[in-house]
Amino acid sequence: MILRPFVAARPISHLLRRTHKPTPTLLTQIRTLTQADIDDPGMNGGYPNPPAQKRQFRDPYADWWDKQERRNFGEPVHEDHDILGVFSPHEYTHFSAQKG
Repeated sequence: MILRPFVAARPISHLLRRTHKPTPTLLTQIRTLTQADIDDPGMNGGYPNPPAQKRQFRDPYADWWDKQERRNFGEPVHEDHDILGVFSPHEYTHFSAQKG
């Protein structure tokens, strides 16, 4: 009960004088190309990226080192190998859309 009169007796004007003005900050991000970006535009460490060809459409009777995956030893794989590999969903090519 003793603190209540003191709290009520304080003037409110001291709260109004304390206005918070945020300091302006510069949050700019400017992207600049480095020499590494120019030398390696694919950002894959210079790894040779072969053309995107599904393994399904490669010759199944050729002399492959890996007969199941239809690739030779040391042959680089495409970066989308999970989509282009043998175990990806097969494309149905028995009929064209025109015949179907």
